[in-house]
Amino acid sequence: MKAINKYMKASGLLLAALTFGACSDSWDDHYDVAGGSAGNGASLWENIASNKDLSNFARVLDACGYKTSLAGDQMFTVFAPTNDGLSEEMANQLIATYQQEKGAGVIEKDNSTIKEFVQNHIALYNHSVAVEGSDTSIVMMNGKYLALGPNNFAGNQLVSKNLLTKNGILFTVGTTAQYLPNVFEYLGKDAALDSLSAFLYSYNNYKFDPAQSVPGEIIDGETTYLDSVKVLENDLLDQYMGEINDEDSTFWMVVPNNEQWKTRLAELQAYFNYDNKVADRDSLARLYSHLFIANGSVFSMSYNTETSFRDSAYAINARPASVREQLYGFKDAKPYVYDNPKPYEPGGVFYGAETVECSNGKVLKVPSWNIEPSKTFLRRIKVEAESAANRKEYDETSSQIPNIVTVTADNTQFYNQLSGNKYLEVLSRSKDGKPSITYYIRDVFSNVPYDIKVVMAPALAGDTAATEDQRKLLLVDATIGYNKQNGEETTASLVKRVECKKDMVDTLVVAENYVFPTCSYNVDPQVTLKIASSGRPPGSKKDQYQTSLRIDCIILEPKIAKEEK
Repeated sequence: MKAINKYMKASGLLLAALTFGACSDSWDDHYDVAGGSAGNGASLWENIASNKDLSNFARVLDACGYKTSLAGDQMFTVFAPTNDGLSEEMANQLIATYQQEKGAGVIEKDNSTIKEFVQNHIALYNHSVAVEGSDTSIVMMNGKYLALGPNNFAGNQLVSKNLLTKNGILFTVGTTAQYLPNVFEYLGKDAALDSLSAFLYSYNNYKFDPAQSVPGEIIDGETTYLDSVKVLENDLLDQYMGEINDEDSTFWMVVPNNEQWKTRLAELQAYFNYDNKVADRDSLARLYSHLFIANGSVFSMSYNTETSFRDSAYAINARPASVREQLYGFKDAKPYVYDNPKPYEPGGVFYGAETVECSNGKVLKVPSWNIEPSKTFLRRIKVEAESAANRKEYDETSSQIPNIVTVTADNTQFYNQLSGNKYLEVLSRSKDGKPSITYYIRDVFSNVPYDIKVVMAPALAGDTAATEDQRKLLLVDATIGYNKQNGEETTASLVKRVECKKDMVDTLVVAENYVFPTCSYNVDPQVTLKIASSGRPPGSKKDQYQTSLRIDCIILEPKIAKEEK
């Protein structure tokens, strides 16, 4: 199973530190002319608790355990809503929610009162404002970026500003700051999306980050921390989906509602039927059948624009056109690129979407789920015959050592007619021999009908002076191998004595709509294809045939109907 690890980008503490440094340059000017207080020697908590207009805010802070922090030595900037903006009833509800979630085992970092209210009104370090100037963006304790200007915070009018305390700056505002969820957070708030969010959130993991934590004493050689900061890690987001919890980036995400999720899951579960001997088969099946529903649904605005979306949309998983042929084997391969139909046209990825604004982008709720498997993970498979990594074995008794042949540019008849302008030649040890070679075929899905093709090269492609004997017709056998449900290997004949034409690139269709009972995605190769010469036929036509193999590639083409949802 692929390892899925890494870390979520931490919130912008460095930016906060830089902001503080910039403000410090004109510190004295702020307190001389900005209408603020030069400080009273008391802590932030003492100033908040002693202000009757902030009594409701003080009760929430105290109930949530922030009294100690705001009375300590660490520097904060607090934007305290007055009682006009935070009523007693609102404060009571915030406290009740905090206690309810705490009692249910919700960690502090995820407690909605802490994250969406308390930390939405507190920033690390000192921030002040001048009499005049443009709005700046500061990072709050919850990682949100909120606007601070000479007379407003988060779009709300400042009541008082720049009160210097012994451990930070205190502002008062007449209204609470609105909490805008990011794309990832929104998924957990919309009941219509809880199938998607439950899957993604199950991979959440908080990890202690010493770089962001406040160190204290060293005891017995170990550093203690006055404030331990944990950052969110989510392996699925990092490796597969895109870091839609990152406040520093902008994303659009198309999301499947619960009904769309249920329908697509029923389809995909059939594709990931691993045989009984595959380690963690149930976990693999669950991961991939769930993951590939929404894989390819996140779009970074670093690579797209609203204007470019009119013609095409590139998901985070998309690759540049310059490398697609190398990665996928086909010049026209465009996985995770949605341009036919165009994104906003009927059948397009954004068609009919309801847009929800988030702090780091948009969530697009669509009436129909138009991200088809054929546009993402369910792609054509190409096995290059000349690649040694793809070869399992060859029959040494009837076959000479396989030889890679290059089609040169001066061969105008066949140059650029074969994949990579190369093919593998497996010459027969005798005129009546039956050389054969067997290839691995990786990442095959179960219960998907495949057309299986073998592309054969003519002798003239590698040698324009090929002899008449080398250019004769060829008869080919093909045998497929795969694992049964119980994990045992089995083989089946696909074709016998199918004729390969002379002096031309010939694509032999050795199977149509072939269905494998088990899946080999991301596990050791389990599917094989043996290609063998049938030998020369008996009788009068015997001299019309030769027995050597010249193989360009093998292609497996999935045949899923577009209408299937």
